[in-house]
Amino acid sequence: MFKNAGIIKVMLVSMLLFGVVNADWLAPTDATVTKYQKVNAPAVEPDEGGLDGKADPRWQILGESWGADDGVSWQINRAGAFVDDVFTLNVGDEIQFKFDMYKTLWGVHDNDAIKVWVGDEVIDLYTDVDLTATSHIWDFYQDDKINYSYFDYYNWNGTLKSDADAKWDRYFAGETEDFYSGILTVGEDFNLTARVTCSDDLSKIMGGWENLTLNTDLWQGETENYCFTTKNVPEPTLLSLLGCGLLGLLFIRRKK
Repeated sequence: MFKNAGIIKVMLVSMLLFGVVNADWLAPTDATVTKYQKVNAPAVEPDEGGLDGKADPRWQILGESWGADDGVSWQINRAGAFVDDVFTLNVGDEIQFKFDMYKTLWGVHDNDAIKVWVGDEVIDLYTDVDLTATSHIWDFYQDDKINYSYFDYYNWNGTLKSDADAKWDRYFAGETEDFYSGILTVGEDFNLTARVTCSDDLSKIMGGWENLTLNTDLWQGETENYCFTTKNVPEPTLLSLLGCGLLGLLFIRRKK
């Protein structure tokens, strides 16, 4: 698939909230204009294997629109901006992926995680574009922003507590954490799948993150899928030979 030994195994943890999703649902990004009452999960119809329709994107998604592929971008040949609309690559191109995990609300779990597959290979992720910090975890357990948990804001029956508004600014997250793949060298057509979820969901899987698969049934998060095609580019020497051949034919034709 990729020619280089520096092939990265993409790690991303995202959950497909098994069901028919409402792709119009946008995560709120401004705590001053959006209260928790308005942060409703989109309607979902769980598929077989879904956890009672409890799929909820309010805690972590890829990008800021749930059900849309807007959380992954890539840079080609180490130059220019990261893009999300170029799906045809040349054999030999170098590509680096960027994954944007977005949190609307802080939760009661310790961290969120991301896992990415290229084909069926898991690739390494980094929290720095210069590939200096390897990680697939957004760890916020000790973050001083987490002053209130889900049940500080909510009653057990699902209604809001009377002091919910006063706690809103410290409950709302509205933050993005970026993860990067290493530099991959393109060799053939490939698919990329990214999944995000939380530590609580991972704790329900025997073996945790290591045993998270493309099809593991999860409670929270999002999955995004991308398909890339490749084309061969003629070698410079071959182009030179073709050019010389054409010049030779032109010379012979004129001589006649």
